[in-house]
Amino acid sequence: LPLELAVLLSYTLPALTLGSEYALDRVAANIIMLALLTLAAALGKRALEGHERFAFAQLSAERTLRAQAEHKLSRALDAQQQQQQQKQQGLGESDAASSVPETTITGELFAAVGRSDGSVEG
Repeated sequence: LPLELAVLLSYTLPALTLGSEYALDRVAANIIMLALLTLAAALGKRALEGHERFAFAQLSAERTLRAQAEHKLSRALDAQQQQQQQKQQGLGESDAASSVPETTITGELFAAVGRSDGSVEG
């Protein structure tokens, strides 16, 4: 408001105190036109500011939702990796328990090396 008031007074005061080459009714019409233009510019500026604030609020809300979605995705991926690691550890233990040397090819080969005749059972 101070800027708009300064614009209006910057024409009105000199025109009324110092005088103008135009008639008083013309000066009054100029003051009214300047006031209307200043009012329209001020209202447009306020409307634009409101629109910018709304757009910023919308953008920040979208960024918040995106950050939350990325966080959920990260947590889901971490949980999936932990489950895979647990499965691998669980399979490793069960493989070690079920991997008896006699049931694997390398077990048979080492058993054959250990025999005196070198024959492989098959």
